[in-house]
Amino acid sequence: LFYKWFVDGAFVGPSVSFTYRPGILDQGTHEVSVVVEDEEGYSDTFVWTVDVRDVPHSPDGGIATPPDGAKFKENEPVPFVAFYYDPDGEELRYAWFIDGEHASDDPVFEQRLDAGDHKVTLHVTSDGDSVTEELDVTVVPAISGSSIVTVVAIAALAVVALAIVLVLMRRRSK
Repeated sequence: LFYKWFVDGAFVGPSVSFTYRPGILDQGTHEVSVVVEDEEGYSDTFVWTVDVRDVPHSPDGGIATPPDGAKFKENEPVPFVAFYYDPDGEELRYAWFIDGEHASDDPVFEQRLDAGDHKVTLHVTSDGDSVTEELDVTVVPAISGSSIVTVVAIAALAVVALAIVLVLMRRRSK
């Protein structure tokens, strides 16, 4: 016997058996058929109707930046970038929260944060399925201009003090 298998009228192969495995985007009604032919040319066709239901899949991906535990300086813009896709091809909706406050509905945005530790939460939703991702970001205080002047002044005084000590040590050794 010879077997010819078809799905929706398209030949899929000659085989004694066939397993129909629909893809993620194959929802709907499909026709699976086999034509069986013997050595004398007699044949018969068997047809099955298969209803493939759409099973929603959760969005897949992740937050590209910032990484969990990232540190930024105060007044520095913090970039937020999410790379997600929906295996079903549905539209994605984003909702970013920083310390529980809504921050953006876009997959990519920037925001300046106050000094301190911040909890970042991203909700990505498509067709009723959602994914939530959390990370922590730390913002360290920026060094102000007056702080830099103070550090430079202290360093200069330390150099002067060291020079005086070296001069005194040299005089004593003579």
